[in-house]
Amino acid sequence: MNKFWLIALLFLSAATASCHRADDDPLDNVSSVPAADRPALQSCLAESDLPGNHWPARAGKARCWLSLPQSPSLGEIATLLKEPHGAVELERRYREILAEHYADPMHRDALFRAYSDFQTARGQQLADIWLSKSPGSAFAKLAKGDAALGAAWTARGGAYAAQTTDAQFAAMTEHLKVAVAFLRAASEAEPKLSPACVDLMDIGNMAGDPSLRDSAEQDCMKADPLSLHVNDMRLTARDPRWGGSFDELDRTVDEIRSHVAESPMLASLLSKGIGRRAYMQLEDQSTLLPIRSALESAASTAPDVFYLDKAGVVAMQADDYAKAGNYLSQAIRFAPDDVDVLINHAEWAVRTGNREQALSDLHHAQAQPDDCGCEDHAGIASALLELGQVRDGRLELQRATRNPDQRLWAMTSLCQSYFMGGFEREGALSCTSQFAAQFPDNSEALYLRALALYIVHDPAAKEFDSRFRLRADRNDPGQQKEIQQLDQFAQPGVRPGKK
Repeated sequence: MNKFWLIALLFLSAATASCHRADDDPLDNVSSVPAADRPALQSCLAESDLPGNHWPARAGKARCWLSLPQSPSLGEIATLLKEPHGAVELERRYREILAEHYADPMHRDALFRAYSDFQTARGQQLADIWLSKSPGSAFAKLAKGDAALGAAWTARGGAYAAQTTDAQFAAMTEHLKVAVAFLRAASEAEPKLSPACVDLMDIGNMAGDPSLRDSAEQDCMKADPLSLHVNDMRLTARDPRWGGSFDELDRTVDEIRSHVAESPMLASLLSKGIGRRAYMQLEDQSTLLPIRSALESAASTAPDVFYLDKAGVVAMQADDYAKAGNYLSQAIRFAPDDVDVLINHAEWAVRTGNREQALSDLHHAQAQPDDCGCEDHAGIASALLELGQVRDGRLELQRATRNPDQRLWAMTSLCQSYFMGGFEREGALSCTSQFAAQFPDNSEALYLRALALYIVHDPAAKEFDSRFRLRADRNDPGQQKEIQQLDQFAQPGVRPGKK
């Protein structure tokens, strides 16, 4: 009798354990993640989803896995490549990652995560070193091709085509030639290396080459049809702005929806049609209020960071801070290092009276590397200056001056900061001297230089004053006030204080 009950209890325990294992969600298993990255992932997994969402089951957890950094990191790769047999070990590591990518559909991002930083400046250098040590490696060729694509995007710049020079396009084209050659070689050697065909799809869109894009898509769908990255690039190809149509976009979203149960990460793509329609209807970019309902619909349909962030922004524009906090906290949850999201979350924190949180967000944004492709030094600077953080604000403005598209604005704001809350003689004189030298025909540069020189009683002020007046727009209210201020200084014997 005792033996019978012992056997029964053992059977029951085994059955209970078996049921428990069956109920365990593999998305909660973080054992494959480097120890340093686990706490952030576990925090994301533990956080509740957006209130009132209509996301597919487990979509939020799956999206958490997309927030992980590159593994192996560029630092690990650099260390390995310095060792005598490091390139061999790196080859072994990447072959394991390739196998894991296809063996575990719940964590299908592993392969793409292993290549996420090669487009940065440091990643480009390491790709060259890796290829020199392993010239026959498909993995090294993919790294080189991905790095060349990053160089092409850098050469082109982020402006619209109308504001992009022929020289920029020419430099982009040369980098793309290198990228295509190495990506094709990688794909031919290892057809399951789907980041290669995704990059080729991207290049097809970027260079206006539909045949390259379509052939690469066929290769991707044959090799890795459940990949979020593959399907995200497919949606880009169907975007009306890239020559597609909303009908094509909707059909592809419906197709993706049918595979979400197999690959929960795909759920993050389900709001693309809703969101992109809304943005194409928006005429005035200064406010999102006309598309508020569409943005909220997009945010409740899928855990898409961009639309969660914008739903938070439009809620703030509508003074609905409770909703804004819900949306922005989800955006932070899934993209804790995204500079744009951090800036918007900081603005929400300021408006709700949480200055400490705002500074925490902005300092975290400041800490992101300059080559992350995510920097917004101008936005960080503006937010810091509004909070009275002048030293940190100036640091960001100095970084923003390195961007040709932002240099004029950054120099203007930087020099103006030395006149805020009192005149800072040394900084104002140095900054306005550089500003006027770099932009000799800019009215604001000439005004600030004249103002600084007048304040220190330097006779050279009159020269810059005259040059400013020749270029000033007398119909502009702001420049009218600047003229009036300089008029006071120009009167003999008058030394008014700074207004």
